[in-house]
Amino acid sequence: MLDTPSRMTPKQLWQRIKKGRAAYSAVYAGLTPKQMTQRPGPQDDWSVKDQIAHLIWWENLAMLRAPLQLAGEETGTIHNLDEINAQVLAQSEAMTLDEVLAVFEANLARLKALCAGISDELLNDKKAKRRPPYWILVTDTFEHYAEHQPDLERYVASLKTKPAAKRK
Repeated sequence: MLDTPSRMTPKQLWQRIKKGRAAYSAVYAGLTPKQMTQRPGPQDDWSVKDQIAHLIWWENLAMLRAPLQLAGEETGTIHNLDEINAQVLAQSEAMTLDEVLAVFEANLARLKALCAGISDELLNDKKAKRRPPYWILVTDTFEHYAEHQPDLERYVASLKTKPAAKRK
């Protein structure tokens, strides 16, 4: 887990999301479409595209759950992460790289709007049953990017160390 404070303003939350996303995205900047879609990639069964689609799915879930939690509703606990990730992988296969990148970019604007529309009091509501409402956004955005970034960095580094194909 990153050094996340026990209280965050909406502006601080947005800045952390934006900074985390920029750091993650910078790692794959400059990769070719083939490098972005080949397997193995950052994980044995995931390409970079698949990893980004995985992040999108969790961002989307956070953007659905956060307003519910902010309204005081219980959002439950997510189980069967392996099953969910397998379903996300199958959905990713049906999308093009350009589609995945477009959704990832669009989600950033949606996250910004969500943060801008939340009051500080609601975001840090101490009456929440478990953690303050901002935690759902923390764990499914910048902490999630940081969780997957080392695998992505290793993959990108491995591309740089592979010998170039010999010319005939």
